[in-house]
Amino acid sequence: MPLLALAIIAGIMVAVVWRLRSQQDAQDQAKQAAAVLKEAQTLDNSHKYTFETQVLENYVNTNPPKQYQYQPLLQLGVLALNHQDYAGALKWYKRAEAVSGKVQLLDAAGAGEAEAVLGNKQAAISYYQQAANLANTSDPNETNFKAEIKALESAP
Repeated sequence: MPLLALAIIAGIMVAVVWRLRSQQDAQDQAKQAAAVLKEAQTLDNSHKYTFETQVLENYVNTNPPKQYQYQPLLQLGVLALNHQDYAGALKWYKRAEAVSGKVQLLDAAGAGEAEAVLGNKQAAISYYQQAANLANTSDPNETNFKAEIKALESAP
């Protein structure tokens, strides 16, 4: 019986240590994500977009937990869109959507723009419709999304 009690106590101690370590790892991952985003913002403010892209890609390539991937992936989409790399932008926006598990306003809007420029009219309309649905009715972007949809629908 005493050996069984010692084994149970040892098992409990291992579980407690593992949980504390997991909590510390989660805190470290959150700090790392915040530091990467801060560095990216500094580079963005300094118009050092190539370095910003490298910082964000390096971070995403470390495969951090999903909850820390959305914002860097979204920013990579914005950077690609701003550099007229529409296929690249679409790739980043779709990855952002995948890690979040649902379409969100910013990735839908960016993907809609990329699809429109790439000539994928139906896909662009679909993304813009999703963005319009996600936008607050008082948000001026909702009107912009609806205007984009109307322009695409009337285009040959």
